[in-house]
Amino acid sequence: VVIGATAWALVGAPTDQDQLELSWTRFATADGRVEATTPLLRLRDAWEGQVPATLAVDPDDWRMIATVGGACFAFDLGGNVTWLRRETWLPSVIDPLYDDHWLAPPVFQNGAVYLTIPQGRRVLALDPDTGRARW
Repeated sequence: VVIGATAWALVGAPTDQDQLELSWTRFATADGRVEATTPLLRLRDAWEGQVPATLAVDPDDWRMIATVGGACFAFDLGGNVTWLRRETWLPSVIDPLYDDHWLAPPVFQNGAVYLTIPQGRRVLALDPDTGRARW
């Protein structure tokens, strides 16, 4: 996400406990220097550091909606998480289609956010303010 002379990105980094820490990182566009990093989530690293993720920006209020692993969540430009939603998913030993998924960014339309969650098996329509399912 680029606004003026600043760029933001979701950045995943391994921790010492077989986890990934997902952070909202701000960069200077002039030289790529990291200006700030705000931790958002910690996830069990089931993806060997290559976690599937997407990000979309709500054009009405600069809210971010991200899908990562088996979850989706909302946060603002400051990195304040406002809601988190986890979906049920099955490991590869049970689900032969575990790695068969498409990554597409969430879509804001008609007051809802439409998305799929990696390793999920459905499309969701959520209230962007609360994360509650509309259908």
